[in-house]
Amino acid sequence: MDCKPKLLYAEDNRLTAKEMTEILEEEGYEVVTTYSGDEAWETFERISPDLVLLDFRMPGLNGLEVFERIRQVDAEIPVLILSSYNEYCVPSLKSGTADFIRKEADIEEICARIAAVWQRHASGKTNDSAGETVLRLSELTTFHTDSFTLRIGPNIIPLTGALGEVLVLLCRPPRQCRAATDICRQLWHNDSKSKITLLQNYISQLRKLLTADPALHIVSLYNKGYYLQINGE
Repeated sequence: MDCKPKLLYAEDNRLTAKEMTEILEEEGYEVVTTYSGDEAWETFERISPDLVLLDFRMPGLNGLEVFERIRQVDAEIPVLILSSYNEYCVPSLKSGTADFIRKEADIEEICARIAAVWQRHASGKTNDSAGETVLRLSELTTFHTDSFTLRIGPNIIPLTGALGEVLVLLCRPPRQCRAATDICRQLWHNDSKSKITLLQNYISQLRKLLTADPALHIVSLYNKGYYLQINGE
């Protein structure tokens, strides 16, 4: 990254914070590390970061409370929540955070998801619903491509940043086969074996979600890639 994005990072475990800070700096971010929710909020007001990564459970304000304060003064800055607790995922995403990342995830996945959120934000894409594109994928399913919200019948499913990015690529247009290497290069500018494996994991997650709509399937073509099949076509 030529111009380093300034990343505000909050984690109360100092050993974890040290290790993650070093990794993020290697990825090209200028990292400002804090150790509590209160310190994260005070630092946010002082340094005007480009993006924010928050642990959920911290002394004082928790990650979601810090996010809510940030949203009162900045409607667009991407904020990601990091936690070991699955029960915080849906509340975080419904509140509008850019992504929810499990601490147990592979470090490459964590870095890739942070990078995907930053690239989307830096390219001028925001979650402004007024300009949002809504794709009707079937009689049952619609996909809001900016907020990454999938609606299957009465069920609303907020997708994490990486899952949303992959589904956007498969939807534009559907039925068009996309090579795995092309998808990886578009998302991460990297088509290494580890990124291909990461993409396969996202495809598997999307397939599980789409089983709720029998009209939608993600098809794999050997040595060719993936495409979104609609209505059995």
